[in-house]
Amino acid sequence: MAIDGSILELPNTPALAEAFGTLSELARARMSHPFDVANGHCLSATQAPCATSERDLARRNIAEVRRILGPGHCILWLEDRGYPWTAPKAFRPSRSGWSGITLAKNISCACPPTFYPEEFGPVARDEWVAITVTPNRAREFAA
Repeated sequence: MAIDGSILELPNTPALAEAFGTLSELARARMSHPFDVANGHCLSATQAPCATSERDLARRNIAEVRRILGPGHCILWLEDRGYPWTAPKAFRPSRSGWSGITLAKNISCACPPTFYPEEFGPVARDEWVAITVTPNRAREFAA
């Protein structure tokens, strides 16, 4: 499953602006969409007010896709730089429901230049940095 989010421009009516919020004085909503790249299907899509975190919508979609597929399916999630909160992950069925597994210890991912600025300072475009996953960061990623 590949997952990403976007901002949708809505008809600029007072009702939609009140329900979803505004950006640049236009009614906007945030959307998240996991897509089954192997089979060409969208299994879930979530929209929310534009101030909603893309990561929060992704968490909702991950839970929904796991609910839809049910036991017996392994899921590999592919994410872009907007989701630097975890390593590549998969979920596999278990007796108690689903269990998460980390696929790799050393990974390459795109992150925004503001990712851990206290450690790296300004980061140039396409610069490689090594991020140490400390126990505090592991707890932060897991949350």
